[in-house]
Amino acid sequence: MPPVAGIGDDADSWPQPGKLLLDGFVYERIVEGPRTAKTRLQWLSLQPEEPFATQPYLQLAKVLKAAGDDDGAVGVLIEMERRRRRLEDKGRPDLQALSWLFRVFAGYGYAPARSAGAILCLSGLGWILYRRSYLSGGMVPTEKDACRDFKHDGQTPANHEVFSPLVYSVENSLPIVKLGQADKWGPDPDSSFTPSGKGKWIKSAERDSTWPKLLRPLERLLVFAGLLASADPEEPPSRFSRFGTSPRFLRWFLWVQILLGWLLATLFLAGVTGIVRKE
Repeated sequence: MPPVAGIGDDADSWPQPGKLLLDGFVYERIVEGPRTAKTRLQWLSLQPEEPFATQPYLQLAKVLKAAGDDDGAVGVLIEMERRRRRLEDKGRPDLQALSWLFRVFAGYGYAPARSAGAILCLSGLGWILYRRSYLSGGMVPTEKDACRDFKHDGQTPANHEVFSPLVYSVENSLPIVKLGQADKWGPDPDSSFTPSGKGKWIKSAERDSTWPKLLRPLERLLVFAGLLASADPEEPPSRFSRFGTSPRFLRWFLWVQILLGWLLATLFLAGVTGIVRKE
């Protein structure tokens, strides 16, 4: 079929489902008719499902991209892959689950920024959990003597690296990145430890004064969430702030975080390099 300079149509002129044959049809632009990716995907859905043809989707994505609709072009490519995999993965729950992961976290390789966003969210969640656990005494130095001293008085030893929950979380969300925190700190190996509702904040987190009156509501909210130590060292942590801070829970979360970090980083690199795209 020879290429054409442009096409013009309207939705009312489209044929019945299964009657539209576009495989091999090449056109440079859409002159008249629907131009949005969403509507044109409805147009492509009128083709026979099997055998599945990728050329009409690639052609539409090329035309949309040339017209300046980059987001629409990416959306078409993602939908192409979703429809293709839906047919190929039929009856295979394992492949369906893998395809779902590719779609949600990498847009089948066409939207690798999703993986980067997921890594940021994972790091943020870890920062909250590790910060809470640190305030309650659940995160301790990995070195034996430093751990003993820290658990004795709640003060980070002078010769030991200070704990940074954000850096610790980022390091475990990106296992290929080594920032030194994961080697120096970890959940308390004492399985009998549980955050106490009557215990004090560790001394490393104590504060001498409260925030200005205008910022007092925000301060109380952060204290309630366990992200900020109370100015009163005798004030017990809230029940909410103790949620998920036990070392046992943190160890499970740490394992999941590392595994997800590897998966997301792999999907990101695969998307950037085009390994998982089939065009």
